[in-house]
Amino acid sequence: MSQSRADPIAPLAGFAGPDAPAYVDRDGVIRVGQLVASVQRLLEQLPARACLLNLCVDRFHFMVGFLAGLAGDRLSLFPDTVNPWALERLAERFGQCVILIDHEPRANLAAAALLDLRRIAIEAPIRAPLDSVLRPVPRGREVAVVFTSGSTGEPRPYVKSWGDLASIGENIGAMLEPGPASLFVSTVPTQHMYGLESTVMTPLFNGMPLHRERPFFPDDVARCLADARHCGGRSILVTSPLHLRACMRASVEVQPPAKVLSATAPLELALVERCESRWGSAVMEIFGCTEVGSIAYRQPSRDEIWQVFGDISLHRVDAFEGELSTTRSIGRFAFNDHVEVLDAARFRLLGRKEDAINLAGKRASLAALSHTLRELEGIDDGCLYQPRGVEDARLVAFVVADGLTQDDIRARLRERIDAAFVPRRVFFVRSLPRNATGKLPLATLHELYERHVEMRLEATLSIAGDHPSLVGHFPGHPVVPGVVLLDVLAELWCHEFGGAVTGITQAKFLLPMPIGQPAQARFERAGASQGAVGDDVAVRVSVHDSGNRSIFSGVMRWARNGLSADD
Repeated sequence: MSQSRADPIAPLAGFAGPDAPAYVDRDGVIRVGQLVASVQRLLEQLPARACLLNLCVDRFHFMVGFLAGLAGDRLSLFPDTVNPWALERLAERFGQCVILIDHEPRANLAAAALLDLRRIAIEAPIRAPLDSVLRPVPRGREVAVVFTSGSTGEPRPYVKSWGDLASIGENIGAMLEPGPASLFVSTVPTQHMYGLESTVMTPLFNGMPLHRERPFFPDDVARCLADARHCGGRSILVTSPLHLRACMRASVEVQPPAKVLSATAPLELALVERCESRWGSAVMEIFGCTEVGSIAYRQPSRDEIWQVFGDISLHRVDAFEGELSTTRSIGRFAFNDHVEVLDAARFRLLGRKEDAINLAGKRASLAALSHTLRELEGIDDGCLYQPRGVEDARLVAFVVADGLTQDDIRARLRERIDAAFVPRRVFFVRSLPRNATGKLPLATLHELYERHVEMRLEATLSIAGDHPSLVGHFPGHPVVPGVVLLDVLAELWCHEFGGAVTGITQAKFLLPMPIGQPAQARFERAGASQGAVGDDVAVRVSVHDSGNRSIFSGVMRWARNGLSADD
């Protein structure tokens, strides 16, 4: 860019004026003037020198909070996890934090300073001047702290300057060539680096409206794309391979977006070709990382080579290693992946360094093996995992599938991959613990593996006072029926481990289950003498109330979707 790092940049320079469309929902358009007025109202309620922890789900509310941070010279924090313990760590490092919300947070944040933007954001027509509170911001000012996802280890924080984010927004906009009034519809969370770049900075610096919602299911995506009628009819879908795959599997008719932008995980060529054929949309892919931001782009159906953005130059280290230099704050960075640097602007991606595995003297990519697993007919989702802490540990698979057995999956994989990489065990699960962007953090996968190997589970349960079983059982003195408690316990276990509970071999109801109050359930695999039949597994269960008094103890019989007894 021609500007120096000292040149200030106006946050709303991309918009023509206060009447320009900033956000769209099913009811119509929210103008830039309403956005500015909302920022001004929020600034009046923020304490001095407090960092902002922006948890807003509605993208309009999120932008109000982010711009208030810019206008008030406050740092915005985007941690990977939000709970009381994480907040304490943030406060120790960054000082006082104000938490911006527009929904009831899952974690208990009652002791924290909360501001609900549903009571602050102005959605009535208003014409606040663009420069009334949002004056140009110096490029070098530190404005945000983002955290790595943990997909390759412990999440780490990285500070971003206004110039860093502005440069990325301009880069993506130039690559997409969005055109006048193109509506951005995004399935990715704004708090993630990719979401911050694509749903905040790109619309800001290109004057493009954004849909307020974050659609999750294909029906929701179709509905949001149809709302482009409010601003010219043209749209761009910002998504991930996980959501794009779901859209291609669904039989939902959509108003095709002009372009699709994907990141967060490798995009399979077959998926790209299917999308471009079905929708007629050009599918673009971004390569980046939290440390640097978006680094390069390509259209996979046309070229496997990655082209870096204009503020980045490549440097070859050896045949499989590369570095980049950039005008962004990070300066220089060594790739986390194996790359073949072709010249200063192009490279070929060879795979993640942490992704490469060696077994029986053979080398393979976990990502490529997991892709082969997911392509098997009948599998909704899945991944391969190498247990850590064990030298040359054989792979295991986690699979979301109905009607398949371990032997089915292993046999099909033997036809497609080397025998050394066929998983020793297949664990059937109801869903994989993917984060909001579809990634599987290593720590989460390790916890999942430990639970399935040890077959232990702790879970909280409660029976609401309006549960239908309590009507007439008994009038004036409701008691939870034993069969209801057993059904809840079976559902908790099967939600984690799949399969089905096939019987109850022991059951002792020691105290009534408290109504409307939490109780703690503990499950563990029992010995073979305690009720197992054939290939079924015996699972010992206990339930205790908040005072650790025993409510129930017993043994369930559980079938494991075809795993043999000696596994």
